[in-house]
Amino acid sequence: MQAGDSNAARRRPDAPIWSQAAERFPPADRVLSTILTRQAAQYRDRTLFVFGETRWSYAETAAIAAASAARLMQAGIQAGDRVALMCSNRPEFLEIYLGCAWMGAVTVPISTALRGIQLSHILRNSTPKLLVIESGFMPAIETLENDVAPPDLIWTIGNSAASSVAPGSITPLPALGEGASPAPVRPDDTVAILYTSGTTGPSKGICCPQAQLFWWGVYSARALGIRESDVLFTTLPLFHTNALNAFYQALLNGCTYALEPKFSASGFWAAARRHQATIGYLLGAMAVMLLAQPKSADDTAHFLRVALGGGVPGQFHGPFLASACRCSTATARPKRISCSQARFRPIVPAPWAIWSRAWRPASSGPTMSLSRTVRPASCCYDRASRWPSRQVISKCRTRRPKRGEISGFIPAIGWCAMRMATTASSTG
Repeated sequence: MQAGDSNAARRRPDAPIWSQAAERFPPADRVLSTILTRQAAQYRDRTLFVFGETRWSYAETAAIAAASAARLMQAGIQAGDRVALMCSNRPEFLEIYLGCAWMGAVTVPISTALRGIQLSHILRNSTPKLLVIESGFMPAIETLENDVAPPDLIWTIGNSAASSVAPGSITPLPALGEGASPAPVRPDDTVAILYTSGTTGPSKGICCPQAQLFWWGVYSARALGIRESDVLFTTLPLFHTNALNAFYQALLNGCTYALEPKFSASGFWAAARRHQATIGYLLGAMAVMLLAQPKSADDTAHFLRVALGGGVPGQFHGPFLASACRCSTATARPKRISCSQARFRPIVPAPWAIWSRAWRPASSGPTMSLSRTVRPASCCYDRASRWPSRQVISKCRTRRPKRGEISGFIPAIGWCAMRMATTASSTG
């Protein structure tokens, strides 16, 4: 805890951390550098991030963010510049994201599946100054349309792959060095541009402010009942909002964020047990795939208390809980769980509803200025904390968004929390 942090000093030990986030982090402090610095001072050597053999403590993560920011600035990246990031789940993804957030640049995560027209659209639309790309995805650059050129500067992650695209500008990801001081970033500064899937037209670039990610972490933690020292486990891609949101949930609540390279139906429960995960994240198809796996006694030998699942069809709710619910067994675990009341519990209000409410100004609702280019639109304010948020959808008109449509990509239905068990008692 930093000296002089009176709000943190007044933290009520009997209350969830997320319930005190607005007090501990006043509006001006709702930026990644301040949040990470303050949490690192409080939790120091507690593990924040786990990926394979890689483990970062809170203090180490802050140092990595500062060093990554310095690396970007040495390459000529300035506040407001866009850094495109095409990378699978691995520590380097977070290095780049944290560095950008620390020094005020904007991360543009790109789905690793994109090629051709879709990839060309995102690069044309976001105009990044730097592209950081995993070497295995370099062939995607060669599928760009003729009128789209990659950035002049490209950093590759992993073993370099030969490419005929701008060979003179491609260099391996530089090593981390000394750290940089946090830049004077504001809560309404864009920290990331997240593109929609593009199922109904060209992908829309959603300009996400620093404070939006803060509120994502707070509201999602409230919805899931996250507790200090929980282990948040995800196999979802970091370029997707779900996994990025989970990192903020962990950071804000003193938890550990356990990341896997990708989803494996046959290896999911084993990975959850290995991490001793208490919170999990799924999408609808993942739950169905887990149900299709051969039954095993190990299916319930996990520590998961809650799993967030988006779009899980209703007919699979009961079967999934019957298959995955933790009952009291002889398996050693911190708590014995009574699952007689286990059920799917819809999040009320759901994340999209919470988000909509947080962005509703004191008047009748947010009005967004919509443009064909990715740029911040008009600011909307939360009635309580008055923090500005920004939004953009690439259509050439102005209108008031419908409920659940504010984000441009968060679904209005289908989010639910799977309570693996609703009662727990310590047994030693």
